[in-house]
Amino acid sequence: MKDVYEIMKEQNIKLPKAPEKGGLYSPAKRFGKNLVYISGCGPVIDGPVKGVFGKEFTKEEGLEIARNAMLNVLAVLEAEIGDLNKVKQPVKILTFVASDNSFDAQPYV
Repeated sequence: MKDVYEIMKEQNIKLPKAPEKGGLYSPAKRFGKNLVYISGCGPVIDGPVKGVFGKEFTKEEGLEIARNAMLNVLAVLEAEIGDLNKVKQPVKILTFVASDNSFDAQPYV
């Protein structure tokens, strides 16, 4: 199996610092010794994101926003387990970006 950090380097992917705990939510919760649940990771990396996909943000900007949310998920997971190479099988990976009710061109990546 190829090193996840090598793959990220090849694709020019850099993880941000894991976001701070927000409100009552813990960013990571362990269940048993082999399952980690990550929750509440928004797309904030370079500052707040306000608005909705299809109204304030274009499709391309929405893709970047969703990507940033996923980078935050990975950063939280790395902070919790120390090394992303320890991940053997994800159970579910999901990020959300708010969309305007009239917007129907959400990309499925």
